[in-house]
Amino acid sequence: MNSDTQSIQAGNKDRMIVAAAIDRSFVEPASVLLASIAKNGDIPDCSLAILGLGLNDADRKMLKQSCGAMGAKCLFVDLKQVEGRLKKLPVTLAVPSVVSYARLLGPDLLKGRCERILYLDSDIVVQHSLRPLLEMPFDDYVAAAVPDQPGNESMRTYRVEALKIRDPDHYMNAGVLLINADAWNKGGYTEKAFEFIADFKGGSFRYLDQDVANSILQNDWKPLPRAWNFFRHGDEPEFSLDQYSDASIVHFASGMKPWVRNSRHPARELYLSYRKLTPFADKPLMTEKGRRIGQALRSPISTLKGIIQRLRGD
Repeated sequence: MNSDTQSIQAGNKDRMIVAAAIDRSFVEPASVLLASIAKNGDIPDCSLAILGLGLNDADRKMLKQSCGAMGAKCLFVDLKQVEGRLKKLPVTLAVPSVVSYARLLGPDLLKGRCERILYLDSDIVVQHSLRPLLEMPFDDYVAAAVPDQPGNESMRTYRVEALKIRDPDHYMNAGVLLINADAWNKGGYTEKAFEFIADFKGGSFRYLDQDVANSILQNDWKPLPRAWNFFRHGDEPEFSLDQYSDASIVHFASGMKPWVRNSRHPARELYLSYRKLTPFADKPLMTEKGRRIGQALRSPISTLKGIIQRLRGD
């Protein structure tokens, strides 16, 4: 356990901790996320937490430098303490790392350290103040999130039959997840998540931990306005840069990631503007080939399965 983890345990209780979970492949986008929070988040009275797997000292240094004035409040939790549990969980070609499940472990890992946790995927930039999420009442809900797209008939059937979600339209995108930490832990939602995964009989998860979060929370989560997790749904026309700029939280959930050299995402300039505030400012962007190789190396078994499925036409 490193000194930053110990400081989480020894310090005073925060009103909110903003957390992200990454492995070494996502140090750059996580640095950009932290830089955007430091610039626009308006939460100097809150802490930041990186739930990291396999990070080295150089990674942590770059992440902390990206926090600017909030650097002293950037804490690290080493996921190695739960690596054995994570390694047993399923992954896919699209989501090749078990680190994605860490959002389900965050309230347990940070138990007693904060009133609420704002979990953010690392492919996000914060455009405006996060204080409304700090002040927002939970109204007896365990969590709050932005609803995802309704989905086609096949997806709706999957949500009802495989995930046991009573209302298939009440399905969140878990890339931005505001958690009532005490309510989560008192309700045992982390254990519910692992029990659901162990007992799952619906074949393969389509969205892994997001599916799990939706199943265990059901009607215990509160819908947030779309501006708190803004991205294009698959059946929508692309948004303009102005539309992305107006959103409080921009999520690069669709299209080529903005840190890939040939990305044409319309909000790419937003990402690059915050990248200039990080140690990656002068480093070359990743190539698409490099991204694919990195993805394959993170989960070779899932990559092989994905290739076989494509050859079969599954």
